[in-house]
Amino acid sequence: MTSITPRGLLAALLLLAAGCASESGATRGGSSSDARVQELEARNQELREELRRKQAEIEQSFNTTTQAEASAGLRGLDCAGVTAASAPAKGMPRSGSVHSQVKLSHRAFQMTPSFSAARGTGGWKVSPGNCQVTPR
Repeated sequence: MTSITPRGLLAALLLLAAGCASESGATRGGSSSDARVQELEARNQELREELRRKQAEIEQSFNTTTQAEASAGLRGLDCAGVTAASAPAKGMPRSGSVHSQVKLSHRAFQMTPSFSAARGTGGWKVSPGNCQVTPR
């Protein structure tokens, strides 16, 4: 079974609606063509309505997820930087600088870590910290 993302479904419906819209503007002769045009226009209207419903569902899902994340306290997350005690690992995020960014269909977010002083744990240096996720 193939999984279709809301974004993929939205793109497919937009392409289909655009194709149907271009057909409705064409002039044709004959009653069978007129019946086909009316049939296509009716189908196009159905697709527009389905697209509107899907967009509303996506918006509602996004709002629900945002509320759940806020309720769960996911604005600031605990994190830790771990490197070898002998030498810092390449790619370790720097405290206070944006480490990663993600763009969802409605908003972009960025993650900024803030680390405290490192402490030795065996052969590792562990820097406890906080990762702040904020809209961009």
